Amino acid sequence: MIGDRTLLPDIFNNLIDNAVRYTPRRGTITVRTGLANDLAYLTVEDTGPGIPPEERESVLERFDRVAGTPGDGSGLGLAIARRL
Repeated sequence: MIGDRTLLPDIFNNLIDNAVRYTPRRGTITVRTGLANDLAYLTVEDTGPGIPPEERESVLERFDRVAGTPGDGSGLGLAIARRL
């Protein structure tokens, strides 16, 4: 996906905030950046509970949250990151 570079900090902050929010204490968050085929990329991996495969598309929609997810999130973060 090609994006607007001025919005990249918002996307990065959103993805990293999600990882911090859902990774248990003493868990691990790994952020990687690089270039592939002349395009920059960012990956964020964590040792949190993850998103079940059957919910990976719907959780990218506004106000959708994985059932039983603790916390006070609004269900907007991943949808915003996807849109940006």
